[in-house]
Amino acid sequence: MFSIIVGLPHLLELNHRKSDDLDPLFLLCKEGLDKAAIEEFHAHSQIVNRFIIAALIQSESSLSLIRRELRRISPNSKVSIEEIGELLPDVLKRDVLEGDEADAALKTVKKSAQRTLRKKRKKETSTSSDAETTDSKSDSTEE
Repeated sequence: MFSIIVGLPHLLELNHRKSDDLDPLFLLCKEGLDKAAIEEFHAHSQIVNRFIIAALIQSESSLSLIRRELRRISPNSKVSIEEIGELLPDVLKRDVLEGDEADAALKTVKKSAQRTLRKKRKKETSTSSDAETTDSKSDSTEE
């Protein structure tokens, strides 16, 4: 017998008292199919993988965070983000940094970052325009 879902042990080895064994089976039962649980599981497994994590570690914000933590450890040291980026191939496995899956993960992370920046800019512009209308209203009431 073979595993139906990655990470699921043989069906004969399942323990009905362990939630770790029951959760993957929910994906295959009628209620799980009605709730589209398998699509959610697939989306989750696509996001939480080694390529996405490696791409997140390579992002500018993560490198800045690492730099800040290095400065806390040794305040007198001058470490650049470029130096940290150059060390990543030594720290991470080669297969998560190179290849089609790694490139796709980098694109996914960059898209997400761009989307977040757009939302932030839109929010800032709406907040500043709200402040301007409030200022103009207060100016007209003072006259």
